[in-house]
Amino acid sequence: MKKARITQKQTEAFRAVMMSRSMTGAARLLGSSQPAISRLIQDLEAETGLALFDRVGGGLLPTQAAFALAEEVERSFVGLRSITAFAEQLRRERAGHLRIAAVPVLTRGLLARFIVPFMQRHSGYKISVVSASSRLVVEAVTRGQADFGFTAIGMNLQGFSHVGVRGRAVVAMPGNHRLARQNHIAPSDLGGESFVEIRPGTLFATRVEMAFAGIQRQIHYSVETSSDACALIAAGAGVSVVDPLVALEYRGQGLAFRPLAPGVEAGFQSIQPLRQKALVDGSQAYRDARLFDSFIENFRDFALDHIEQLEISQLS
Repeated sequence: MKKARITQKQTEAFRAVMMSRSMTGAARLLGSSQPAISRLIQDLEAETGLALFDRVGGGLLPTQAAFALAEEVERSFVGLRSITAFAEQLRRERAGHLRIAAVPVLTRGLLARFIVPFMQRHSGYKISVVSASSRLVVEAVTRGQADFGFTAIGMNLQGFSHVGVRGRAVVAMPGNHRLARQNHIAPSDLGGESFVEIRPGTLFATRVEMAFAGIQRQIHYSVETSSDACALIAAGAGVSVVDPLVALEYRGQGLAFRPLAPGVEAGFQSIQPLRQKALVDGSQAYRDARLFDSFIENFRDFALDHIEQLEISQLS
């Protein structure tokens, strides 16, 4: 089956049509013509094999497929806008600025708790942090919009150095759930359980789906992140398989966490461009490089300590 090759112009046209609900309105938004927008939408439907709009009277009625696609398109636009604003801000900043891009599981928890004491020891620097998907983190670092980044584990990229922190996915459930009495939980134990799915699109979500191949689950909820899944489970939604770093943030909040066996790889890794030449000792670039390396190494140790504590406590 041929893989769809969707262009940026097609997604921009689709987003504009979803916002305006008409080809003419979309053309005005983009400064284009109505026939040009119509062609882009027709090409998008042909590439994806999806019927995106029903033509009703003089207007357009989005299909269910259009609403689902719009969610993904909007997430991409929000991520790109965030990185663009981040880069513009950084261009106005002076030297001695630490710029980090990281996946949400870190920026909403462990990384935030590490940054404050680290920066107190390096008071001459400012810090900027942007939260983005692994793909957008790589893009930010590649374009020089971030000094280094943290992605999901397993993204091996040429031209970058990597420092990894590996963990194993855990099953999240209410503290009084019947499976909380077990030390480990197999994917088959969750057959028939009300399940909170982490929406496909990340390395972690793909690994979880592979672990449940052939096992029927009752997927009643679909969310973006492990943190979102834990919030729903705390409200009584059911069970899920989540990143262990999120389990650290939800301990003591009425949830139980147990290792999934066989294990599903989780964790994160740093990505930093390989240095092409030696730096002059004492220069600003040299001092910055020393700071970047120190941050990455110390954060790795900080994360490993917390993951070890989680395992020792049996995740309860």
